[in-house]
Order: sequence, then C-alpha cells, then structure tokens
Amino acid sequence: MSTWYYLEVMGSGTLAIDVLTGGCAHNGVPVEQVPITRVLQKWISDSFGKHKIKTDKIRRVELVAELNVSPPKYGSRFTICEIGCRAIIETDEVQYEGRFEDREEWESKQAKRIRGRRGRSIRVGRISEA
Repeated sequence: MSTWYYLEVMGSGTLAIDVLTGGCAHNGVPVEQVPITRVLQKWISDSFGKHKIKTDKIRRVELVAELNVSPPKYGSRFTICEIGCRAIIETDEVQYEGRFEDREEWESKQAKRIRGRRGRSIRVGRISEA
C-alpha cells in the first residue's frame, strides 16, 4: 500500500519516523511501518556511503512530520495533506536539522474506483477507524 493511503487512514497529527530502526509513531503511539520509511532508509544509507560518513558515528536519524489531512469534500474525490517536516541527523559530535513544507493531494481510497480481478469496477468502502 502507498504512503498516501497510510496518511489518509491515520489522519492529522504528528508522524515520527526513526529512520535507523524503521520505527514509526503517530501522535506518540507506535504504528505499522509507513512505506516511505524504507525509501528513507535506502536514501540515507546511499547518502552516507556516497559521502563516506561512518555509520558508527550516527546516533539518530529522525523525520517528524506535522500532518493536516483533509478528507474529500462533498463532490470531490481528492484528499489534501499539508505537511511540515523536520529532519534530524545526530552524530556523537553534532546535530543537523532541516525543515521542509509541502502540500499534496491524491485520489482518495475512500472514493476511488479500482478494477476487480475480472476487469469490472468495484467501489472501495469507507475506511473505518478502530
């Protein structure tokens, strides 16, 4: 499943990703690993290798995203998500921090039509929350 689907289900709040361990939490509660985590792990590993950074010096690599998820409004099929990210890389000597803001929208899984195995359209029902 896509990261967008996970964000849609989790909703607004704070998503924290520990890139070193792969652990994820939403509003402080541990959650299943979000798919983007593996992408971040590969990127950081490649980046450390490219820049000859010794991984034994790395203490923390974390991405914290403040999410404002707006489900589709009446007549729309698109979920909108405003994202404010803070990335932290910490060694035993120094801490680096970066910030990034974005706005994304995608066709909602709650309203999206997908193709069934035999080519017929089926409707995906509303996502229920526990």
